[in-house]
Amino acid sequence: MRPEHAQWACDLVRRRIGMVIDPTNVRVKRALSALAHELGHASVDSLIDAARTRRASIEPELIAALTNNETRFFRNPAAFAAVRSEIPRLRELRSGGSLRVWSAACSSGQEAYSVAVTLGEAGLDPSQAQVLGTDASREAVARARRGHYTELEAARGLPASVKTRWFERADAGWQASEPLRRFTQFRSHNLLHRPAAGSLYELVMLCNVLIYFDDSTRERILGHVAGTVTDGGLLGLGPGDPAPPGFVLAGPPAASLYRRQATRRARVERSA
Repeated sequence: MRPEHAQWACDLVRRRIGMVIDPTNVRVKRALSALAHELGHASVDSLIDAARTRRASIEPELIAALTNNETRFFRNPAAFAAVRSEIPRLRELRSGGSLRVWSAACSSGQEAYSVAVTLGEAGLDPSQAQVLGTDASREAVARARRGHYTELEAARGLPASVKTRWFERADAGWQASEPLRRFTQFRSHNLLHRPAAGSLYELVMLCNVLIYFDDSTRERILGHVAGTVTDGGLLGLGPGDPAPPGFVLAGPPAASLYRRQATRRARVERSA
């Protein structure tokens, strides 16, 4: 693979979704080689030539291949334990309405299903809480909707008791059960773009996402996402991510969970 082709592919990802990838990383060559083989190209150079000359509309596949980031169930157990303890308070915020949760950059769905399990284990049903999972990759969203995971994927972070209670054996792996899937919905969304007007959530998970972006893009994304958290709602971040203005720690530091403080405008509206 010619170095300029690796650079071109990484530049494409940055232009489209803002993610910064080192073209010299061995994962780039591995991912592009696998994609070239899958799409019937003799080499990575042939694949990139086809993409650059637009002989093949494969941008979505290229982006998906290069952004297949690390993910697993209950990736930060401290965060999910903190979320579980906050569920009664979050329900009070909704005054009996259905809790709204957003798993941003959900990849193949493990985080969204982990949140759904947490809600179910707390005694909620799908009429009381809904989890929206989004990702820029259409391929990742399709996988999340299917809710099927290999033995290895299911073994990464999914306790045996949870697996047997909320998943079913299927096709040499594990399938999210129908009761669990009813908590969730998935769709494509690019974090560089603002969420739809009026999007509000009691819990937003943006964990282990911002590390893949440069400083200016990170600030832009955090602004977009933080703006969807209701007053008193929670924002889950990755370890070391800075909390946006107006958010305070809502659990042990290891949880990286932050609560949005009430704004003056919200206090005035509630007292009116």
